[in-house]
Amino acid sequence: MIYSIVQALANNPEPARNSPRSHWQKRLRANRKPLRLLMNGRFMEFKSTDDFSFAVECRTGITSARYHALFERETQELWEEAQSIKAIEKNLVDILEDALCDGSPCGPAMRSLGLQNFSADHGWRELIEQLVAADDRYDAYKRLALIKYMQYLGARQEVIRLIFATKNRRTGSARTTSGQRRLNGAAVLETMVFDVSASDNDNLFGATCLQRLPRGEAVKLYALPGHAIDIRLAKHAFRLVNDNGWVLCEADGRRHALADVQTMVGRGRDNDIRLDAQYNYLSRRHMIVEPQDDHVILVTDLSSHGTFAPAMQTEQIAV
Repeated sequence: MIYSIVQALANNPEPARNSPRSHWQKRLRANRKPLRLLMNGRFMEFKSTDDFSFAVECRTGITSARYHALFERETQELWEEAQSIKAIEKNLVDILEDALCDGSPCGPAMRSLGLQNFSADHGWRELIEQLVAADDRYDAYKRLALIKYMQYLGARQEVIRLIFATKNRRTGSARTTSGQRRLNGAAVLETMVFDVSASDNDNLFGATCLQRLPRGEAVKLYALPGHAIDIRLAKHAFRLVNDNGWVLCEADGRRHALADVQTMVGRGRDNDIRLDAQYNYLSRRHMIVEPQDDHVILVTDLSSHGTFAPAMQTEQIAV
């Protein structure tokens, strides 16, 4: 079941007094005035983040004009754009991490990033400009806009990857600007530029039909007591085990007990669960996990290369 971050934060009625979740709930309760934005040539008022999420959902796909423009580009130009998108994604993930983990407002960081880093497609740049100008009462909307914009970037990156692979198959190779080094589609997918897809590697635990979780959105995963959820963090196999409390298990047998609070997982030193540096595709802060009860756990992906879970154990509803 997919929730917006704001909904996920509102699920627990009694968060820790000084937790980021408590911080954002107080802001949401204090924000009673509707958010007024100019969208598609007319002013619209949003009384809730649900309404806003519905309004911007259509902006997460790629426009036909953008698709045709990308298809006309040379492979080297596609490569360079993919690298540029990756750099922007990293900056956005950093902003989102700080908001989720520390309760930091998004507005100042979005302003520092600069409007030039947001696409004009779907009116994203105009929308972000208005949100940046809004005060901190509307920071939940700003975070939601960042999440949806990252989903747009993900769709754009996937189109670039597919076009690159198609052109590569036609020519048999692509060259860098030096004209010397040959790159084939498989090699490109192994780099840090294009995201790792769910079909790149099989899960070592044997799970199939894994789907990528939406970045920045809390997802409910289900497993009955005594059962497990096979997941992948980028290319690496893990398992969430429901065994008298939730446990994160590595493929080599190492186990990490999960407390009934938000737990940050990744390679960085500041994580609650710091995973080994051998997992070279993991992000510094890869995901947040939070057990809900004896059969539900919330997972929020923050990574560049994705968190994957079985579709059969993920219940999804429209926001």
